[in-house]
Amino acid sequence: MRLGVRHVRAGLHAGRGFVRKLGAHGSALPVLVLLAMACGGSGGGRVEAPTAPPTPPAPAPPPPPPAPTPASVEIESPVQDAVFLRGEVITFALKAPPASPTAQIEWQSDRDGQLGKGAPLAVQNLSPVSHQVVVLANGVPQDTVQFTVQERSSWNLQLLGSAAPGGGDLWVEGDLVFVAGPMSIGSTQQGLHIFDIANPTAPQALAFYEADDVRPVSVAASGTVIYVAGRSSGSAGFVNTVGVRILDVTDPANPEVLADIESITEVFNVFVRDGFLYAANTESNTEGAIHVFDVSDPRDPKEVAEIRSPLGGRAFNLSVVGVRLYGVFLGENLVPTNLLVADVSNPAAPIVLGAVDVQGFFVSAWPTGDGRFVLTPSGNTVLVWDVANPMDMRIAATHRSFPGPSLVDVVMRGNEAYVTSASNGVEVIDLSDPLQPRMIAFYDPRLTFVSTDVGLTDAGLVVALFNREMHILAPQF
Repeated sequence: MRLGVRHVRAGLHAGRGFVRKLGAHGSALPVLVLLAMACGGSGGGRVEAPTAPPTPPAPAPPPPPPAPTPASVEIESPVQDAVFLRGEVITFALKAPPASPTAQIEWQSDRDGQLGKGAPLAVQNLSPVSHQVVVLANGVPQDTVQFTVQERSSWNLQLLGSAAPGGGDLWVEGDLVFVAGPMSIGSTQQGLHIFDIANPTAPQALAFYEADDVRPVSVAASGTVIYVAGRSSGSAGFVNTVGVRILDVTDPANPEVLADIESITEVFNVFVRDGFLYAANTESNTEGAIHVFDVSDPRDPKEVAEIRSPLGGRAFNLSVVGVRLYGVFLGENLVPTNLLVADVSNPAAPIVLGAVDVQGFFVSAWPTGDGRFVLTPSGNTVLVWDVANPMDMRIAATHRSFPGPSLVDVVMRGNEAYVTSASNGVEVIDLSDPLQPRMIAFYDPRLTFVSTDVGLTDAGLVVALFNREMHILAPQF
């Protein structure tokens, strides 16, 4: 017997009626049997096959494995609670290298910020306070160490003598020191101090030349001829009319005026070399030049050339070593600063060899003895520029000085750079290897003095100028 679909449906209707008739007294078994027959049970019934379900989507690929966590590293040195003296070299090292050879190791101080990368790492100029240093691997903190750097006011520079007052700029010529600055601390009278330091333990004040009509801010000397630069002072309501005054100090107690240069009037710095005077003059907030004068006859100075930066800016400072001039030019808001290198083998026809925009601020520049590198103090870092190709000057090395306000001035003798800081005195940097500069001495009176300039004597002494005093120092290295 074959039951079609219509028969099954009819049976289902009959079954429902049958169930209703049986009510609570009957059984639903006939209906169940009928259902079984309709579904192909023992009675052999058949229905149309149901539609096959859709194929499930392929499973998503597993997520990539997580980046490996940097292997834990531990600090070997310095040891916990170690004590160092200011200026002492501190070596940061690990007990074992990280498991991953590509791990980036960094060291950070809670007081001085980032100290450097790699291990081992030697750091010298940490602030004289307690430090907590953390080592990081790929940016993840791994271990910490605490230690203390104790204060000391000097290292390898011995104070021999001092004299007051200080000033803003100095020039050392033989046993004489010329200081441009106020007559006394707090005085509004500007002029030129002349000191004899033949006995460095007792510097002798020889004279003060009052020059309120020049208001000296810079000084240079050649023998007994002195060049005093001046500029206007907006705060004092003074408008300058003399850019450079030339004095004869054959008798230091009675300086004689030889000539005034009035063609330029806003001179920040002067430098004299081999019968030529170089004066950095500002014409506006954005323009200025280094003017070159023939002073072979100091009574009759003659301008022979001017040097401007191809990057613009106002001339602010310069140095001349050998046949090259190194100039500092400032932007409208002091930055950017650009460093210029010029050939002055013929001062009457200087040739600009190159200039670089440093995108930062510095106020002085001085070359190494061979002229291959130039140092520029910037912030609390000394930048060492490779100027072998002045058309492509690049930073070759950096030296981190003590944290604090900006470094101010630099001058070199041999392989040693003497750098002044507005708040940390004088620092001496060894550049025997210009790519690995290292501090070998410092002097910091810590008497609320502001260091402004530094000079060197033929006898090997250091003259450090502060806003209140001049200190004579003897190297101990």
